[in-house]
Amino acid sequence: MLDAMRRPALPRRAVVLGMMALVGILAGPPAAGGLTAPAAGPPTVQPLADGPMYAGNAPDPSVLVVDGTYYAYTTNDGVNDVPVLTSTDMVHWQAVGDVMPVLPSWVQHGYTWSPSVAVNPAGGYQLFFDAYDATDGVQCIGRATSPSPLGPFVDPSPTPFLCQQSLGGSIDASVYRSRHGDVLVWKSDGVDAIWAEDLGPGDRSLVGSPTRLLTAGAAWEGGVVEGPALAVVGGTVYLFFSGNRWTTAEYAIGAVACASPLGPCQTAGAQTAGAEPVLATGAGATGPGGPSFFWAAGHLVMAYAAWVGGVVGGDRGLYLASVSPPGPS
Repeated sequence: MLDAMRRPALPRRAVVLGMMALVGILAGPPAAGGLTAPAAGPPTVQPLADGPMYAGNAPDPSVLVVDGTYYAYTTNDGVNDVPVLTSTDMVHWQAVGDVMPVLPSWVQHGYTWSPSVAVNPAGGYQLFFDAYDATDGVQCIGRATSPSPLGPFVDPSPTPFLCQQSLGGSIDASVYRSRHGDVLVWKSDGVDAIWAEDLGPGDRSLVGSPTRLLTAGAAWEGGVVEGPALAVVGGTVYLFFSGNRWTTAEYAIGAVACASPLGPCQTAGAQTAGAEPVLATGAGATGPGGPSFFWAAGHLVMAYAAWVGGVVGGDRGLYLASVSPPGPS
């Protein structure tokens, strides 16, 4: 997860897909009506190019779309605490700076990971992020807000938004938004498990008790599940997640079907949808992970990061993929 030191960018691979081609191969429009029962298999994930859309360092990307501009927020790079890239076509991206140049008082500089940016129900935008809590000595989750997608995002709280100290801390938060309200999903850092809980009015607090959605179970996960994100595909809620070690080529993205955003979800055991990753190391991308989702022209797109150049090391570039319902069994 952590990529604290900036590394020289590798030469950018040619992107052969223009904006019209991207939209043309994406999944169909979102399903109407209510959610269905969990599907029999995992959704189909298809990379949109044979290389990264951005070959510089962009781990744990979270993409926000505002007025035709795409903003990709990433893990700290050793200079910027929350770097951001922008694009107007999803193909050409440029780094534009730091959206949270001033950290909250509880945060130790250099450990801001996995930002997740969304519209703030109270107006403007909200940023959930991981950071090292110097008081408790573990990674915790903070929440900052800004009137602009370019920040500055500010977290005035003297304490983290969420921190499961008894489980070794909390990381990798993301927001699932529905007409019934928002749900926060995250990982407990010391115990490899993924959790979800309802957010209260304005997303300013958690409501109720956390529900455990998933623990590591499939062999490919290597005992690690992290980086969760919920998305509806073909009328079914899926929990997407990263599995295995991010420093290896075995790092990959899995998905399991859930009855609701608060579960229950299929267990990633040998006979379930999570038995194999939906996206693993392949041509142009080694160790894909950190999935997040956004809509482009009415279609669902997954953003993720992977080592560029076919080997582990160097930069983890920004990649995009289309997501569509499971095919015939």
